[in-house]
Amino acid sequence: AAFRAIDFELVVECATRARQAQTRTLALVAASGADPSSRIFYSRVKGEAEAALVALGFPRLVVARPSLLLGDRSERRTGEWLARKLLGPSRALFPKSIRPVRDIEVARDLVAAAMDPSWLGRRILSNRDLLEKSIR
Repeated sequence: AAFRAIDFELVVECATRARQAQTRTLALVAASGADPSSRIFYSRVKGEAEAALVALGFPRLVVARPSLLLGDRSERRTGEWLARKLLGPSRALFPKSIRPVRDIEVARDLVAAAMDPSWLGRRILSNRDLLEKSIR
C-alpha cells in the first residue's frame, strides 16, 4: 500500500497539479518492464502511473525506464544492495537491456531529453537508450 501511495498516487497527484498549472513538459522515472497489465506488482504500478500521466495530456512527456539503479541511498534495501554489490563491478558484461545504470546518468539523460525542444509527444528512454547516451 505504501509503495502504491508513493509511486502511483503521489506521482499522479503531482502531475495533475502540474498539468493544471499549464506545465507543458513532464519527466518521470518509471522502470524497465513498466506495464499496467503486468503480473508483477512493481511493474504494474509503474505502468499504471505512466498510463495515467499519458492520459493527462502533457504536450511533452519523457519517461526513463531504467533497469537496476546504481547509486547511494539513505535507506537499506538488502536485496537491492546485494544486487548492486554483485552486479555493479561487472555491469559491462550484461546486455544493455538489463545492465545496471547509475542514477546520476538516468537523471542527466532525463533532464536532457525533457529540455530538448526538437520533439513533442511521449518519449521513452529505455535502459539501452540510457546506457548508450550515458556511458562515456
